[in-house]
Amino acid sequence: MSQPSSSTSIPHIQHTSPDPTDNSSTITPPGNTQASSTNTQPTDWMGVYRCNKPPNTFRILFHNINGLNGKHAFDDTIPRLINDQITLNIDYQGITEHCLNLHFRSTLQKVHSSVRRSTTQKTTAEFQSATMHTTTEYLPGGTAAIITGKSVGRILPGGRGGDKMGRWSYFQLKRSNNTAITIITAYQVNRQPTNPIGTTAWHQQRITLDNTNRSEIHPRTAFIQDLTAFVENEHAQGNAVIIGGDFNETTKKQSSGLLRLMTSANLIEPWEHLYSGHPNFNTYARGTDQIDSIFCSPSIVASIQTIGYAPWKWISNSDHRAMIIDMNTLSLFGCITHSPSTRPNTRILKTNDKKMVKQFLIQAHLHLTSNNAFALAQKVIALQATNEEVEQLDRLIGDAGDSAEKRCKKRRPEFYSQTLTQLRFKKAITGANVQMLRNGLNQKRDGLLLRIERSGLDFTISENPQDLR
Repeated sequence: MSQPSSSTSIPHIQHTSPDPTDNSSTITPPGNTQASSTNTQPTDWMGVYRCNKPPNTFRILFHNINGLNGKHAFDDTIPRLINDQITLNIDYQGITEHCLNLHFRSTLQKVHSSVRRSTTQKTTAEFQSATMHTTTEYLPGGTAAIITGKSVGRILPGGRGGDKMGRWSYFQLKRSNNTAITIITAYQVNRQPTNPIGTTAWHQQRITLDNTNRSEIHPRTAFIQDLTAFVENEHAQGNAVIIGGDFNETTKKQSSGLLRLMTSANLIEPWEHLYSGHPNFNTYARGTDQIDSIFCSPSIVASIQTIGYAPWKWISNSDHRAMIIDMNTLSLFGCITHSPSTRPNTRILKTNDKKMVKQFLIQAHLHLTSNNAFALAQKVIALQATNEEVEQLDRLIGDAGDSAEKRCKKRRPEFYSQTLTQLRFKKAITGANVQMLRNGLNQKRDGLLLRIERSGLDFTISENPQDLR
């Protein structure tokens, strides 16, 4: 029997964004469509990527990460992904194939905890997976979306969710004097499963379809039908849509389901819009076509500034190219400005610490009582207070909080630090280096060097397989 999908929504937390450290110039100038061909090099950017994010720019990243599962997923991989998102000034990060079984409550809790500990910047995430009983946390497929910084303030109440089979996740963001914009991260399975029997995303969807009287429909056909219906519903409400992800098929074939999606849901492919006639290239290391794509509503095409496909392993150890699209914030959202309140990086009070909360409230109440604050409050409520008395009450409330904090034991700082960030980065590069040497994937070398250069760390990779012994 079909069950609802497992999902998790991580409430936002806050931090002051670091200043960009990468001062290099734009990669692949606009209009230089001859810079790339089918014989691409690992360091080639397809399209345009601007290392320094310009003002009034909303930056979106989509990429297939080949799984978050593993014993270091929650204390290493997720924090590193979020740290990279902040470093690269990415507002929205769309992830496909996180491969976590969110059916387990413990897995949900680990995801929550990992996102919270990764940074104190304002961050929120939406994870989706199908529901299948497994003996481990590993479950192929799944999608996720992470938003950081001021853009978290744009999320509409209830404007988040996903598909019950984990095929897509989304956020709805508010616009000034306009309807919403819905950003969707999507994953479509291969035409055939890698194994006849198993728990692949293909099998998960096949089982769900069989249990919902859709046994005659292929999982890919169902994906196109269901995503088309979802997008059409968004358009019917006047919302604009951006979709990105790993679709395991290209739009360049007449039989493509993506072409049906584009035609039925009235979508445009920004890459083809900007680089029509560009030589074909692969977005999957062992493939020949662009199977990772971005689509959007015609109404927001004018907001697109640049779009680019990253070199291999530019942001993770995945065998898919990451996609980055920059859009003009004022054009996309209208003249919306946000001034979210900020908090110190380490709060003294934790609301789940009952003993500390009680101590805080007792001390705050004592301070307010001893300074006649409640009498002043009654005068304010009765509209009998002078301006000076209102200001005095405001100061007393602030002083009460300060006084109470001093009585509370200072909370241990978050474990995440620059030192740990650098160590995690070196560990990830070392793992990719070992994989390269074992499999003879020398074409990945330049992609690793780009990541090292971007980090600013002094780190040398090996090119000799003998070093593995």
